[in-house]
Amino acid sequence: MTTVGPLGAARPFRLGRHVHHDPRSLAYGAPALPYAALRSVRWTRRIAILDQGDLGSCVGNAAAGWLGTDNAARRGMTHTPGGKIVDEAYARDLYARATQTDAIPGEYPPDDTGSTGLAVAKALRSGGLIRRYEHAFGLRATLSALSTLGPVLLGITWFEAMFEPGVDGQLIPDGAPVGGHELLADEIDTVGQRVWLANSWSDKWGIGGRAWLSWEHLRYLLGLQGDVIAPR
Repeated sequence: MTTVGPLGAARPFRLGRHVHHDPRSLAYGAPALPYAALRSVRWTRRIAILDQGDLGSCVGNAAAGWLGTDNAARRGMTHTPGGKIVDEAYARDLYARATQTDAIPGEYPPDDTGSTGLAVAKALRSGGLIRRYEHAFGLRATLSALSTLGPVLLGITWFEAMFEPGVDGQLIPDGAPVGGHELLADEIDTVGQRVWLANSWSDKWGIGGRAWLSWEHLRYLLGLQGDVIAPR
């Protein structure tokens, strides 16, 4: 197991993703299609872009975004099967459950510890919201899952320049690494070779709360202990 903490000095927006790579995950890899088989798709989001504020709850926000977005099997949920609204409060609840599952000391509340993509996937499964989850190892498997299965949870190292996307929404991993962040990858553009991401820093960030990475920059970030989880 590899666990790396995400936080540090004050930043314009809150980070909160830790790295946890369990070797047992290798047995649950998502398939990688040939690049020629990939298709462009934007999975429709049925809920508003969320805002985690000063809480390090990005894993919960990404998971709530996944629930609220269409995938190949079902329409995005505005309410859970139990009747709860899929909103910021629910994202915080998922974050709390993730902190109870991970190996990081402390739990939210009261401790704002941050958490891992793996822990929030386990929280989704234990809550009966997904049947299983797979891990996309490498760029081609990530693009394949995004193209055929639906949105994926993306945990990456965050760099200083990424706090402010370009005017066209591009994220460039430049400057110093400042922590870790979890987002929802919800669109693949095979012509422009880019992946669009839904963030949880309000719809004022980026373009309506979204930004994009080129495939090459995504490949680079995946190589820096990035992880991709495809809930099913």
